[in-house]
Amino acid sequence: MDSKANLHRRKDREQVVGFDKRISAEAVAANKKAQRELAEKAKNDKIISEIKATGIKGQVELSPRKKIDVSKFAFDDSHINAERAHKVTREEAEQFIQEADVSITKWNGRFVNYYGPNGAVFLDVENNNIRTAFHKEQFDERTRKMREVLERNEEG
Repeated sequence: MDSKANLHRRKDREQVVGFDKRISAEAVAANKKAQRELAEKAKNDKIISEIKATGIKGQVELSPRKKIDVSKFAFDDSHINAERAHKVTREEAEQFIQEADVSITKWNGRFVNYYGPNGAVFLDVENNNIRTAFHKEQFDERTRKMREVLERNEEG
């Protein structure tokens, strides 16, 4: 403090005993992690509110990590292909689930709908049934708007 003759140096404020570089680095890293998580949550909350604004109902999960294993589920081919003419195979339906970037849970978890860039699959979890599946060309207006929201936020 040479330039300020009337100021006195307070060394007790410059260093805290026991608070070394390691502890400081851990505190900074923990703060950065918390800030990233808060920013990610704020971004996801914004995306979910935009999805809800399209008219989609249910509990929305972005990037569903735990995808339901449908290997033991029945594939409702009569509904998917005979009645609805969606022309989707079981393998394609399973691929749509793996590619899904959003899932929507309805009726207290009885139904889970997976949506991805190439198609969608609706599961009846209670009855272990792949109820329906369809390609992206058959998305309804709400689903197309939801996909637009996801694509728009993917870029930013």
